[in-house]
Amino acid sequence: MPLSSISENVIVLREAEVRADFAVLSRRWTESPTFAVVPTNLSLTEEWLRASLALLPEDYKTGHFILMTSGSTGDPKLIIAKKSRAERLVEVIHAAQAIGYGVEERLADKMIERTRTMGAYKPSTLLDFQRGLPIELNALLLEPLRQAKEAGVGVPVLERLCSALQWLNRSES
Repeated sequence: MPLSSISENVIVLREAEVRADFAVLSRRWTESPTFAVVPTNLSLTEEWLRASLALLPEDYKTGHFILMTSGSTGDPKLIIAKKSRAERLVEVIHAAQAIGYGVEERLADKMIERTRTMGAYKPSTLLDFQRGLPIELNALLLEPLRQAKEAGVGVPVLERLCSALQWLNRSES
């Protein structure tokens, strides 16, 4: 049975399929249904895949992607992320590359994996806001936005974030 027919709600792709035709990944990214990528080096049974994907909450069956990994434990697991969050991270990486920083595309994967081990945390901008302090925008967000614009790189998510945080800063002062 081909992997793609394992789940009615989640599209399952083999790594070899993606490597043979990278456009398949681009197509799946733009479509609404969640998709999963099964690495070649990960031995999973169809039963495990079917059972794991059946446990996904309804709202995870659209707008997400799933990476399957065995991590350091050797036990297979699903890493589920919103497509929009990954897009924001990739936007920042492309901006950094455009202004001359040697940032690898794989950094996004590494950062997503690293944050999974951190547990619950709040970004410093949120902590400042909750404490009634001015949000530090210049070095963290406004300067990267300025440099991206100067390099001609579109960063619409960063622009919206800066606008919202600047408004919050003004409303708190």
